[in-house]
Amino acid sequence: MISGLKGFGMNGFKKSCLSAVFLFLSPCAFCAAQGSNNSFYADSLSLRDGLDAAVKSAFFKAAEDISLGSTDKVKIKDDDVYSAVTSLRLNAGKLDAVFDTNKVAAVLEKYGAQAWQGLADPIIVWMYESGNDSGSFVGGELTAFAKAFAGSADNNKYRLMFPLLDLEDIQSVTYDTMATADSGALVAASKRYGTDFVIACVVDHLADGNISISCKLLDKDGKILYEYAGVGAADSLADNQAKAIAGVLSSLQQGNMLTAAAIADPDTLGAHGDFVRLKLYGINNLNDLVAFERVLSGIGVEGNVSCAMVSDSDAIIVNVYTQLDPASLDGSLEHSSEFSKIEPFAYSYNHGSAKLNPQINSIGKASAQRPDTRVAVSADSLVNFPASSSAY
Repeated sequence: MISGLKGFGMNGFKKSCLSAVFLFLSPCAFCAAQGSNNSFYADSLSLRDGLDAAVKSAFFKAAEDISLGSTDKVKIKDDDVYSAVTSLRLNAGKLDAVFDTNKVAAVLEKYGAQAWQGLADPIIVWMYESGNDSGSFVGGELTAFAKAFAGSADNNKYRLMFPLLDLEDIQSVTYDTMATADSGALVAASKRYGTDFVIACVVDHLADGNISISCKLLDKDGKILYEYAGVGAADSLADNQAKAIAGVLSSLQQGNMLTAAAIADPDTLGAHGDFVRLKLYGINNLNDLVAFERVLSGIGVEGNVSCAMVSDSDAIIVNVYTQLDPASLDGSLEHSSEFSKIEPFAYSYNHGSAKLNPQINSIGKASAQRPDTRVAVSADSLVNFPASSSAY
């Protein structure tokens, strides 16, 4: 949540709601590692050009961290940028911002940009390389092409793992398995490595220095998600295939994003696993939200409250994390004098304070009516906030 930014009122409240290193998994298994987190932190941002510019700059840093390709030409509205903000903090005249990467991805998807947060688990790669009338599987000692492929995969935020090539592997996967694209045998042999995806790649080094390649991406059930066959320079094909596979994985990830679904359907009220979603009218600022939490505690409802989003109908959507039965929570609110029931799980808070600045309904460019979005006019002329303002 945002505090310490004087004068934000309901508009600030809306927005607040809202190395690659290589390692061996074993003496004969290789992968490229990359971390995973649902938050992106941008610290010590300059406020020389105002709050909006600083937040937007940080958003694009977060976008670059989870996107395939450049996002420089993507034009995103300020309101959508702020929808991905988790918190803003003033720190020694600089701005610290935290973004929810799932929401950043959802915003990018909205604007047609491809978001990709990476894959946590490595992908097993069965690669057979041949040339000069001989060939072998790639295992612990990586070939130049395998290293280039793994390096590009790492740059595209997923890791590759090559098999041990012990007796079990040699008996399970042969050249014929690869040549006939026997998906069943490949998936069965890959189970011991515990991966959700399998890459099968046959590489033939040609006399002219190029390679021919046949590459397939399978899921753990043997379904072919991607396939390619072609001829070209080794480094170029390694990079292109790694990027193409990242694109397929990104599409699968986008299809499974629960956060994107929640943003697209904010008014789904009631039980949601470990929380109950409510729609509340009359919550006009952060003080009202704090008062709402106290009212819940006063009527015997124990649990944390988080603001999911602000709906177009001037209501907020909150998630109440509680072990109380959803029907009991709904009944408790209905019988409380603090609320007026509108429909199941939708209430009007009867004691909300007046909106602090009703003519402003969003955070945008600084103006005479909204001077606090420009918190600095020069590097040496920062706005002094009250000493009592808290960090968040």
